[in-house]
Amino acid sequence: MEKLIKWFKSLYHPYTIKESIILNLMQCINFFIGKRFQFLHYFNFIKEYKIKHSNKTIFVDDFISFNDNIWQKEFPWGNGNNEPSNVCIFKDSVIMEMNKENYIGYWGGQNWNYINTTGMIYSKNIYPVEAVYEFKVKFSNVKNINQAVWLLRLKDEPLPKQIEEIDFEYYGDRITMSQHWGNGYNHKENHRQDSFGFKIDLSKKWHILKFKITKRNIYWYIDNILVKWHFIGVPKLEQHIVLDIGNCSIDSEHPNDIGNLNLDKLPAYFKCDYIRIIKN
Repeated sequence: MEKLIKWFKSLYHPYTIKESIILNLMQCINFFIGKRFQFLHYFNFIKEYKIKHSNKTIFVDDFISFNDNIWQKEFPWGNGNNEPSNVCIFKDSVIMEMNKENYIGYWGGQNWNYINTTGMIYSKNIYPVEAVYEFKVKFSNVKNINQAVWLLRLKDEPLPKQIEEIDFEYYGDRITMSQHWGNGYNHKENHRQDSFGFKIDLSKKWHILKFKITKRNIYWYIDNILVKWHFIGVPKLEQHIVLDIGNCSIDSEHPNDIGNLNLDKLPAYFKCDYIRIIKN
């Protein structure tokens, strides 16, 4: 009987049975929320989004210039294939570029030989939760490239003893909305995650992406329309802001694996016009 109970619990690891039930129910709810957004998008019911100024704004960067006091161009624990020269300011937007080129980068405690370079920005400061994080972005249409907007915090960083992350990730023809939480980044241990996505072409226009974080819930919005909602894994720690293009590895043990990416389609560009944080 003891072995049977242990086996039953292993089916849900690292989740409790209650968490597993809730996560599956939320997948159904978010499926219908996502279908609503797709319907509005395909039938052009989405109107031009107008910026609403607020006296609750606690941070804004409109990228007229690159502020080295706010941003760095690589992760604090390893650069991988992030090339700082792949980030620039052009026409009041920050542009992150992915290129086909050989590059030696440091990741996971060792050097790797990459066949492409990527671009990213990582905030030096942390920002409060229970706020609305707003990003105006334009995606590349090159498929199989991860273009991402994250909020990320590793407690006792850079060692990932406790992780909190929520994100948008676009791959050229589909978008996912995910969250990660728990004790560490090791997926074989106590790393918890939930992800929901759908196929859609978002590469033709600029879009407004939003995270709204309250004490009990997380909401993901595209062009002011709700696309995902969740109440498990809500961030409690103050967060870093991360934007990047090119994190397309499909094998965490071999981060230089480019998956199905066609390098001949490069260069590719991920653009951000502004970032704003509004206190709830």
